[in-house]
Amino acid sequence: METQKLKVLAIDDNRENLDAVKHALNRAFPGSVVFTADSGAQGLALARSEDPDAVLLDLIMPGMDGLEVCRRLKADEQLKHIPVVFVAADLSDKETRVKAVEAGADGFLRKPFELEELVSQVRTMAKIKAPGGQAAPESERLYRLDKALSQPGDKSRLLAICSSCKRIRNDKNAWEDVESYIKSNTNITFTHGCCPDCAKRLYPELINGH
Repeated sequence: METQKLKVLAIDDNRENLDAVKHALNRAFPGSVVFTADSGAQGLALARSEDPDAVLLDLIMPGMDGLEVCRRLKADEQLKHIPVVFVAADLSDKETRVKAVEAGADGFLRKPFELEELVSQVRTMAKIKAPGGQAAPESERLYRLDKALSQPGDKSRLLAICSSCKRIRNDKNAWEDVESYIKSNTNITFTHGCCPDCAKRLYPELINGH
């Protein structure tokens, strides 16, 4: 995408934060257009009228918070293809991260942000905005979120696990069983035993003393 055509929508109840984002993006992408909104309702209206290439969304806002704004964006056929990057000072809370993922987040950005990180996120989001109003594949979204949360020194991350066979998608985007994944990514060595519930199911005669 040509930078002069780049359109970004920043939603934050703090005007100083909005000014900082706008200034940074105008420096990084000369000719770009940065729309700002200080409330969720205003942000949704701008998203509908301007069709931005990415939305930078503050997580904590009075009234309609970032989670609800994201849910409404992703539930709207006209808007659901627009990538949403949550901006928050603290992304260490697991429950908050899960809620953001469920709401439809495409990326995360920590406050205070580094200019290079902001530019990288916006450039990535602009590239992945699907043509024709189609949302990006779920597997691709989760992979980006995993990378966004896997910061040096940060042990928190997202893992895609199959709800049926329970295999995990690894960093090569291939699926492998849980034991194999843990062995290849940690220093853990497995010893095999049998939990009480499985022992009762598999060996009832031993458990019952027969």
